[in-house]
Amino acid sequence: MSQQDQEVLNHYIKLWGEPRECHRFEHPAAVPLQPFLVYVFSFSAPETWIYATLGARHQPMFIPDGKPMHMELLVMTSQANKDLVPSIGALALYPFVYQTYFGNGHTIHGSDGNGIVAQSPLTDILIIRPDFEEQTDYVHHDLDHHTHLLWVIPLYPQERVYAVQQGRKSLLEIFEEQEVDIYDLWRPIAQLPT
Repeated sequence: MSQQDQEVLNHYIKLWGEPRECHRFEHPAAVPLQPFLVYVFSFSAPETWIYATLGARHQPMFIPDGKPMHMELLVMTSQANKDLVPSIGALALYPFVYQTYFGNGHTIHGSDGNGIVAQSPLTDILIIRPDFEEQTDYVHHDLDHHTHLLWVIPLYPQERVYAVQQGRKSLLEIFEEQEVDIYDLWRPIAQLPT
């Protein structure tokens, strides 16, 4: 493991304790990123599972202004689900396969009937910077290098459209007002204004 990978893993451990599981993510598009891993962390009160990539940062995302940006993704859920390992791994490949990048507030249109995990109605994605702890949105390596940590929030298609039209902050405010459990991969849809 490289020093920078170890720094990211240490950051994860500082936030969530020792990982419960580690899975190698195998995919033809992931070959340049190897080793590409998905770590699983969990804690109780309330029960929370975190699936975090380690390996996406091995290549910079394609940024229009030319500045290299390295990232890792994480998703939090109230239920353990083995389908999240390939889902988060494939999602982390998205910027490299489509020559794009992820930034705060970006959304991804999913496929009808193809949820983030089997039987989940949440097919679309919102990417945001984590804000549940101080200084969790990046890992500083040295003066010139850091890794952005980006939080994946699974959405209904209507919620993604609302975030695109009204802004991510507006959607997140609705989630807060309605006490939407964004960690529940089978949650009901938020009541969106028309």
